[in-house]
Amino acid sequence: MAAPFEVCHVACCANRAGPGVVSWGRGGLVAFGSCRSVVLYDPQRRKVVGTLNGHTGRVNCVQWIRRKDGSYETELISGGSDKLLILWETQNEKLVNCTRLEGHSEAVCSLDAVYMRNESTGELNILLASAASDSTVRIWSKQGTEVKCLQTLLFGNGFVMDVSLSFLPDSNIPVLACGGDDCKIHLYVQQDGQFQKTLLLHGHEDWIRGIEWAVCDGDLFLASCSQDCLIRIWKMHATSLLVEAQDEETIRLKENIFTVKNDNGESLLYE
Repeated sequence: MAAPFEVCHVACCANRAGPGVVSWGRGGLVAFGSCRSVVLYDPQRRKVVGTLNGHTGRVNCVQWIRRKDGSYETELISGGSDKLLILWETQNEKLVNCTRLEGHSEAVCSLDAVYMRNESTGELNILLASAASDSTVRIWSKQGTEVKCLQTLLFGNGFVMDVSLSFLPDSNIPVLACGGDDCKIHLYVQQDGQFQKTLLLHGHEDWIRGIEWAVCDGDLFLASCSQDCLIRIWKMHATSLLVEAQDEETIRLKENIFTVKNDNGESLLYE
């Protein structure tokens, strides 16, 4: 008679796909990609509380969609080697496979998403950016149940390693940062519904593997990390149209100034 068997332990680990494969939500749950699944782990209880299945390839990136008011997240986005992005929404206190975003022709390697308020309806829409091995960054929009690709940014033979979305200081104008294998940070600002390249930030000497926006005291900061073993902090803030004259002998950091227009057609100056 065969000896009885029973399961005594089950373990899983995060995929080796970079830091974007893990995301810690304000609600306390850690979401990470493990093989073809997204695993939800509760550090307080020290146990897996859920497994999200829907991808047919390795999960490379996961991101909770954070709210400006600091409340708990209710939506999660994931991207994988199956060229898909999946938006998971909370229904009956559980995350379910709600929306599949198809369009990339190679593996999705990074993503980010923010909520945007529709000025006419007052509803919160989702603006999402995803980078893939097909040398493109795609911009997606979700309004209600409708999801569509708004724009495709082409990077030739280069690759974008990470993307980050935020809003320009004192405005609702989205700004996108892309870091990749050309050692530069590409900044795009949305104008008339399309993202337009605004600045190229130089400084790193090797591939840029991670970038992240953060707001502090009304200013917008961008942190970038690279294989050159450096982390650089970039600051963006609104400035006056009048630029004060500077003494030629004064040593100052290099500043890049650009102008954008808000929804009212007013010009805003940033540096």
